[in-house]
Amino acid sequence: DAVDFSAVVRKLRRAKADVLVFGGYQNTASKLVQQMRRDRVKTPLIGPDGVKDETFLKMTGKDSEGVMASYPKDTSTLPMYKQARDAHVKQFGSEPGFGYYNAYAATQALLKAIEVAGSTDTDKIMAALKSTEVDTPLGKMSFNKAGDATGLGLSVYVVKDGKFVESDHSITLH
Repeated sequence: DAVDFSAVVRKLRRAKADVLVFGGYQNTASKLVQQMRRDRVKTPLIGPDGVKDETFLKMTGKDSEGVMASYPKDTSTLPMYKQARDAHVKQFGSEPGFGYYNAYAATQALLKAIEVAGSTDTDKIMAALKSTEVDTPLGKMSFNKAGDATGLGLSVYVVKDGKFVESDHSITLH
């Protein structure tokens, strides 16, 4: 929640860092990037999905060029994605916001696990999650023995000409 990042920016300049890995959300990242660029620190910033947000682009303007963020692969061509988007637009009259598709996918996985388990018992749901694949707006999703989501793709997005553009760098979670 810091507003003044001058000490961090000075350290970055002195260290001549190759990259700054940021672990927060757009409201803080935008302030940090603006101060870095104001003080002529060109160190690239890469952040999590909390940075890939239209508000970040509006707040940072041209200072956002080259900023990178991880985010689920673009699945906007999948039928389930289109169905989820259209339902939201029909009900609320606006585009879905940040985290909508992730929350939608998580809800679908939970509801499918309850159906498969035939119960709302936590242990039965957890077992069902680990043995069931579900179609979501983000792709086919399941969970491994550790409980981590698998099957979903993550990409690195880069700001080019004021927009986040999906790069060729991606992974599929296993």
